Amino acid sequence: MKKKLTVLFCLIISVTAIAAAVFAGGCSGKEQTVWKIAADGGEVTARFTDNGNYGYILTLEGSGRIKDFSSEKDAPWYGKSGRVTEIILPEGITAVGNNTFKNCCYVKSVILPQSVTAIGENSFSRDTKVCARAQISAPEDVKVYMYSETKPADGGYYWHLKDGAASIWETKKILFIGNSFTFYNDMPSLFAQIASAAEENVIVESVTCGSHNLSQFADPADEYGAQVYAKLNAGSDYDYIVLQEQSTRPLLSYDMFLDGAKTLARSIYATQDSCKIYMYATWGFPEYNDKIAETSALLKTAYDNVAKQIDAKVCNVGTAFGAVYESNKEINLYNADNRHPSPEGSYLSACVHAATILGVDTRSLTYNAGLDEATATVLKNAAYTAAAAK
Repeated sequence: MKKKLTVLFCLIISVTAIAAAVFAGGCSGKEQTVWKIAADGGEVTARFTDNGNYGYILTLEGSGRIKDFSSEKDAPWYGKSGRVTEIILPEGITAVGNNTFKNCCYVKSVILPQSVTAIGENSFSRDTKVCARAQISAPEDVKVYMYSETKPADGGYYWHLKDGAASIWETKKILFIGNSFTFYNDMPSLFAQIASAAEENVIVESVTCGSHNLSQFADPADEYGAQVYAKLNAGSDYDYIVLQEQSTRPLLSYDMFLDGAKTLARSIYATQDSCKIYMYATWGFPEYNDKIAETSALLKTAYDNVAKQIDAKVCNVGTAFGAVYESNKEINLYNADNRHPSPEGSYLSACVHAATILGVDTRSLTYNAGLDEATATVLKNAAYTAAAAK
């Protein structure tokens, strides 16, 4: 009897242990988070750590070559690769195998240690910028950025460290399409100077005409529409194109605003390889009515609605205008006609565009466009807040 009880007790312990092991492997909090991924006798492991925002940092340790995976689905972290936000590779890793991090599409950039000499096919997502410290062997379709501490002049692909992270020394080509709200005080030039002060390389172009609307710019028979199409058909390398509708037309003729934006968007997507469209949401002004913030908010809603339909984003310039007008009336954002932007207004507009499109933290800008420090500080802070708004 005692023997039977002993056997039964052992069976219970065994079953309990097996169940615990299965439970540990199946529960989200107990899943395996460390993997051996070395090839050719190396010692390479990878592990997950929490990034503090419901995501993961994938940290590698050891030395040697990371093995090839036959597809991205064979990588051990495949099921959670959509939550990986950072990949850390140590010195000692010599090569990254095929399909290793292909599905980690939310990793914006990865810094390869100097010891890495090669990466394989689909080693990283197409959305990840590969930053190397030394020349490496890479597939022909992979753009590899080389380290350069200072801004290069040759127009190649380079990166540097900025605030502890990889930042690309990349020339970005931008086209502004709009009317006098764009060309007053040469706002595109102010944008370029802000970008330069923030160590961003940009090529800025514009097609502008006073009082023109997007329907006219979308018409190849129009003089300025023809200029737009000539630029679009001359190459496919615009990174960003900014569309500005005529004044308060989005509130008065919304359907025509939408049609013009849609026509331009179709042409942009048909001719440009990887261009993002931004809508330049303008402002209310005293010449129209004195409800500056309210009118600017209505314009923002119209621009937001059109942006959703053409897969664009919005530069909330009007939001910044409304905020400054309400809180800092000593700053004159308007020209003598109480409609067009003053130098302060154009600087504010350029700051919002730089913050929204390039991710510039305008609060720390040293370039003030000749404005006094107190005024420029208010405008830079307002631009940052407007760009951060939904």
